[in-house]
Amino acid sequence: QMALSPTITIPEWAEEQARARARSLGWDYYVMRSNWLAFAHDAAAKGNPPKNVGAAFVAYCKKQENLRG
Repeated sequence: QMALSPTITIPEWAEEQARARARSLGWDYYVMRSNWLAFAHDAAAKGNPPKNVGAAFVAYCKKQENLRG
């Protein structure tokens, strides 16, 4: 039987930072958010949930900028 992963809620301050970053770079914020949530849920299912969801999300967004830049 498969266990459900915990709900991961991104805090508003992190959403705002990520939205601003996506907007300034011309990226689709919702795609970036969806990709991160899939990554975070996968990590949580493996027993490694993000300890600080907001910081982890913002760091992920910054890492994406470095990968694309």
